[in-house]
Amino acid sequence: GKFLQLEDISCRIKRGCKDHPPWPRGICSKCQPNAITLNRQPYRHVDNVVFENASLVERFLNYWRSTGHQRLGYLYGRYEMHGDVPLGIRAVVAAIYEPPQESTRDSIVLMPDDREKVVDELARKLDLTRVGWIFTDLIADDVKKGTVKHVRNIKSHFLTAQECITAGHYQNQHPNRCRFSSSGFFGSKFVTVCVT
Repeated sequence: GKFLQLEDISCRIKRGCKDHPPWPRGICSKCQPNAITLNRQPYRHVDNVVFENASLVERFLNYWRSTGHQRLGYLYGRYEMHGDVPLGIRAVVAAIYEPPQESTRDSIVLMPDDREKVVDELARKLDLTRVGWIFTDLIADDVKKGTVKHVRNIKSHFLTAQECITAGHYQNQHPNRCRFSSSGFFGSKFVTVCVT
């Protein structure tokens, strides 16, 4: 406990070096960031996502079913211990808020949301917090049968680059409080749910 210290890596260039012109015209080994190697994360901040009620997801999917357009929503709920996994954490989703958006079969553009603060305040009063986001990437296979094409898998991709960037952006907006970090935060428990 008392020797544990978690640090976020800084990849920033140190400013004020007098040995060369300022970045981007010059850089030296004293002011450039340390080299980093990306590895697979050895743990998960959240082990499982559970929806309190299946109708939450059904209502969310009804937009795609009726229009064929993709949809995005924010997940509101809480985090709780996940007893099946050592030190496990589960996100329990109680509501999905769909912000103003324009979508097509292939894209989603979020519009300004005048109600966002009101929704967050209402959630807080209900003892809920924004725990993640959900989006569809569905391609109809047989409309009559209600089947979809499966295009995401181990041989192709699970998330696109843009989806990874968006997930990272949301995680940076929702950092995880941590008493063992000098900044008071470490990582994020903000989950991404892709319906495909």
